[in-house]
Amino acid sequence: MIIAVFLDRDGTINKDPGYFHDASKLEIFDGVIEGLKLLSKNYKFFVIQNQAGIGKGIYKEKDRIEVNEKINEILAVHNLRIEKFYYCPHREEDNCECRKPKADLVLRAVKEFNIDLEKSWLIGDTTIDAKLGENLKNLGFRNFRMIQLKTGYAGMDRRFHAKPDFIANNLLEAAKIIQEH
Repeated sequence: MIIAVFLDRDGTINKDPGYFHDASKLEIFDGVIEGLKLLSKNYKFFVIQNQAGIGKGIYKEKDRIEVNEKINEILAVHNLRIEKFYYCPHREEDNCECRKPKADLVLRAVKEFNIDLEKSWLIGDTTIDAKLGENLKNLGFRNFRMIQLKTGYAGMDRRFHAKPDFIANNLLEAAKIIQEH
């Protein structure tokens, strides 16, 4: 079994002006490369993301793919990679099964890659991510832990009343928390 760090993308890995979809404007946050390097010996990385901009017609599937490819190009220079990008293209009002904070995307990764969820982590920037972590615990994965970053939309999203296990300023600080635990 492999151990994973599940990452939100926009607001966690890269800066997000809202419905981010232009790979030519990709800006990786400080601390991302260093944080992933610290964890890369013991963890595989997966992105779990909502991409409602596709469902709303703001951008196309190809735009999402180009951003993800650009992220992996940047990471490859440092011998890092995202194993797979899982995403939900639906709008919130579609009430699908794959939209975070529902656990479907994480459970798909667990099945596809034989991931030990009890030893895995989630890093995101919103209470949607914290609620996803809480939902996974409620499914019986009691040791699964979530770190909420103060990047992106951390202080602005109040739709879900969920608390992360830890709070960090950036991905590097989150990686150090994971190493300590």
